[in-house]
Amino acid sequence: MPLVSIIATCYNQARFVEESLDSIKNQTYSNIEIIITDDCSTDNSVEIIENWIKKNNHLNCYFIKNEKNIGVSNTLNKALKVISGKYLQLLALDDVILPQKIENQVMIFESLDESYALVYGDMMSIDEIGNTIVDDSYFKASFSCYSGNIFHEIIKVFFFYNQTALIKIEAIKKIGFQFDKHYISEDWLFQLRLSKYFKMYGTKDIVTKYRIVQTSITRQNWTEEKKFYNVVMPSYFTMFYFILRYEKRNTQSWILIWNNLQNYLTSLVASHSLSRIKLIRFSVLLFCKSRTIADFMMCLSIIIYGDLCLYQSYIKFKNSILHKKAI
Repeated sequence: MPLVSIIATCYNQARFVEESLDSIKNQTYSNIEIIITDDCSTDNSVEIIENWIKKNNHLNCYFIKNEKNIGVSNTLNKALKVISGKYLQLLALDDVILPQKIENQVMIFESLDESYALVYGDMMSIDEIGNTIVDDSYFKASFSCYSGNIFHEIIKVFFFYNQTALIKIEAIKKIGFQFDKHYISEDWLFQLRLSKYFKMYGTKDIVTKYRIVQTSITRQNWTEEKKFYNVVMPSYFTMFYFILRYEKRNTQSWILIWNNLQNYLTSLVASHSLSRIKLIRFSVLLFCKSRTIADFMMCLSIIIYGDLCLYQSYIKFKNSILHKKAI
């Protein structure tokens, strides 16, 4: 039985900590080590965690208490340095993993060849008191679980959360991955980097309960329009520009990433949420990577005018010429 390392992160989650930790204790897979972290919580999370560890002293637990708040990315990197297992489970201490989650995913992993670095599953969303929200499943009925080389699918859309996954630790080390506080979606960046070099295996088995906490910063960033366009979208743009550097120009991957960058930039222009300076900065970055005259005109239009008027005029002119040729 290979050792599974579980990194359980906490920040002001006292209401949910015990339930989450119990979901680890109740796993049907026994060969685990638990690295619990607290990022300088201001509630009584630390006290609850310490009491839980004392009560469950038969478990292999290691507790990292940050003396100051350093953020989730730096905390995860700190925990990654002390793990010793073959596989990794990530869990925020307001979420819950179902009892057979680790056992089933270890069995799948052990049946796969060495080219696979991650096995992921489905999840259900729950509210603050544990009630299921809307649907039993995060994946829609029409969703096809992607397996194999799924880098292109992950570029197109973020479709699973890291807490539903079991990850091969050797693969993380091979790509030298570290979580980065500058990117708001640690999950997506991690999946992009890992799927570039390794295969992934997906199932529709529900393995995790993901808790929606209305007052959380993450929830506010994704649901409040102003924060979404000021925080989330610029972070996505920066993240994909970072990923673009690893791709050869005009390959399929490069084009898919470019299309994402173009869509993010045009959405930011339309939202009128970013400062002119930030828009110009993003436009200059894309200007240097322009593939076509249309790309060039889009960036130039934003740099000069702060909107898409020049680009739209060019597209109208181009379409009129094509129409005349067709006649």
